[in-house]
Amino acid sequence: MNLSESFALEIVNFSDTDLTSEDRSALGHLLLDNAGVSIGGRKQPCVVAAVKWAEASSSSGSACMIGSSARVAPDVAALVNGVAGHSNELDDTHEPSLSHPGCIVITAALATATNSTTGPQFLAAVAAGYETMARLGEAADPPHILHKGFHPTILFGTFGAASAAAKMLGLDVHGLLTAWGHALSLTGGAMQFSNEASGTDVKRMHAGYAARNGVMAAQFSQAGITAPLRPLDGKYGFLHLFGGNTEKKESQLRCRSSGLLAVRETSLKPYSCCRLFHCVIDGLHVLYGAALPQPDDTVEISVKSSKIVAEQHMMRDPKSSMAAQYSLPYSLGATLAFGANAYEAYEQEYLDNPRIRAWAQKVRFEVDPQYEALYPHRFGASVEVRMRSGEVRSTEVLDGYGSPANPMTYPLVRDKARQLIARVDEQLDFSALEDAIEGLVRGGSLIPFRRAYFSTAVG
Repeated sequence: MNLSESFALEIVNFSDTDLTSEDRSALGHLLLDNAGVSIGGRKQPCVVAAVKWAEASSSSGSACMIGSSARVAPDVAALVNGVAGHSNELDDTHEPSLSHPGCIVITAALATATNSTTGPQFLAAVAAGYETMARLGEAADPPHILHKGFHPTILFGTFGAASAAAKMLGLDVHGLLTAWGHALSLTGGAMQFSNEASGTDVKRMHAGYAARNGVMAAQFSQAGITAPLRPLDGKYGFLHLFGGNTEKKESQLRCRSSGLLAVRETSLKPYSCCRLFHCVIDGLHVLYGAALPQPDDTVEISVKSSKIVAEQHMMRDPKSSMAAQYSLPYSLGATLAFGANAYEAYEQEYLDNPRIRAWAQKVRFEVDPQYEALYPHRFGASVEVRMRSGEVRSTEVLDGYGSPANPMTYPLVRDKARQLIARVDEQLDFSALEDAIEGLVRGGSLIPFRRAYFSTAVG
């Protein structure tokens, strides 16, 4: 049995009975977080535009979209909802694979769900999609992929979405391999957005592209359209086309490196910016405390971390919301000027804010080999601030808040979701959403969750 086939067999055979109580709890947190981020992204310009595109298309079907009462084909719904889930830069992160699974995998599973889909079937599909993204991503050597200029989320996400959709459609091993074979030719995604100050909405679209392409890949397989059956480890398969360290590949796909399912290795984001910065922001909290400091009191903020920050995240003059969220100087400036949970500080009208700019100009960055050695399994960083008084303060954070080693508590996950949803719809029955998720992870019906998730649909 080749590597592609053995991994496909594991994914196809995975069921909800393989989920421990800890896995189910983690899934509950991930589903609530995704609902908050996705529903909360309904009014983002790229989501509004994607909804208009979908409504104007000739697509017809029964799948729901966030922000619309229209019903569309599953692949179209997957695209729109994937964009919504990635639009606030607050979606979950699997750090070892440098990817964002929830906005793609949960989206693909929901898009292919029907009224006859059971809750256990849905949970198994979501967990299998996370597992596919995480393990394929780690096997492919994600730092290598990122340094080459590919976006890991869309590269791995197309396969994760294909797995989730294939599980929902009941495909066998041959069917999943065929779906992955289509995914191999559908995947892509360049990091050029990280090098430009504007025109960056495409980064939000990447999650939608991956979700849609994964759904289509599974549907094409179900329709009997053939594709390569060694899509992962073939001569021109994914790992050989995109991957780096070949020693990782076989062992990572054959077994979980930690022994845990990927749903328990996934971080949640408390701050609305690139996950690479979260340790730095945690460090600022240690150094400055809860009160917002004054920029005139600080001479310089020195940050040390892995080299990817220097390569892709030191833009000092972002012209779009996404570019700001990908800029270390801007993100630290927004944090110190308005607080770490001020999501609005990344919106367009804040980009020229003098207080943010004053802080951003004080940020200096240096690559440190010790953090490069930890990356990507840990996004560690050290922070040093030099005060005008001559005082120097420093700290180190190895596991950012929201990571599995330093997790967000459920009340804070709930508060985050509630806050994001309230920004777009104060009337949503949040308790119904919570109850639906609790019932789902306990083995109940999927229908209440789908109803609550899409209750903000508008005409």
